[in-house]
Amino acid sequence: MFLEWIASKRTAAWCLWFFEWAVLIFTWLYPVSTTWSRALFVLDIAALYFTSLLLALRHTVGRGLLLGLLAVSMLFLCLPGRPYARDVLRQSTARCMIAYQGTRYCWGGESRFGIDCSGLVRRGLIEADLEQGLLTANPRLLRQGIFLWWHDCSARQLGEGYLSFTRPLFTTASINQTDPARFLPGDLAVTPDGSHVMAYLGGSQWIEAHPDPGKVIVVKVPSSDNPRFQIPVKIVRWKQIDPTVR
Repeated sequence: MFLEWIASKRTAAWCLWFFEWAVLIFTWLYPVSTTWSRALFVLDIAALYFTSLLLALRHTVGRGLLLGLLAVSMLFLCLPGRPYARDVLRQSTARCMIAYQGTRYCWGGESRFGIDCSGLVRRGLIEADLEQGLLTANPRLLRQGIFLWWHDCSARQLGEGYLSFTRPLFTTASINQTDPARFLPGDLAVTPDGSHVMAYLGGSQWIEAHPDPGKVIVVKVPSSDNPRFQIPVKIVRWKQIDPTVR
C-alpha cells in the first residue's frame, strides 16, 4: 500500500527523479574528489534507482527490467573472479593515463575536468580495472577498481604502500640517471617529501599532473628543464600490475 501511495504521487516522483539526475551530473562533473563527494555519488545512484523503480511500479516490464538489472549486477560482482593478464592491465593503465594529457591541474581533482598528480595515477589504474573487468567479464577487476576509487590516497601514501596498493622497488638518485629498462609502464616515482608522484608510460616517457604549467604533461627523459627528474625519488609499483606478485 505504501509503495502504491508513493507511485500515485507521479508529479512529486518525477521532480525527485530529475533532481537526483541533477545531483548525479554535478557530482560526476565536479573535479575534486572527497569522501563526502564519493558517498553522495553512491547514495544518489541508489536513490535514483529506487525512484525509477517507484515510477515503474505499475509497469510490469519496466519493473522487471530494473529488478533484474540489480539482481544480475549484484550477483556478478559477488562472483569470485579469476586471474587476469597483468601485462594487459599494465598497458591499459598507461593508455588510460595518456588520455588525460592536457587536462587542467586541480588540487584534489580526479576527473577530466581537473586532476592532480595522485588523482592521475589513481584514475589510470581505476579506469583500466573497470575497462578490463567489463571487457573480460571479470568481477575481480571491477571490485578492485571500485575499492581503489573509494579509498583515496595521496602521493605520500602511495610511496608508503597505503593499504598495500603499492610496493617499493628502489630509490634512485634521479630518473634522468636511471636506466629506463628498470621501469615498467605504470611504475610510480614519488618525490622525497611525498608531495608529488609521476608515472612511467614506457619508451622513456613519464606523465604527471604538473601545477606549474597547470596541466597534465608527458615528459621525455632525460629532461634538463624539469627539476623533478633531477632529484632522488622512490620508485614504487602497483601490486595489481606487478608481474612478481600473485
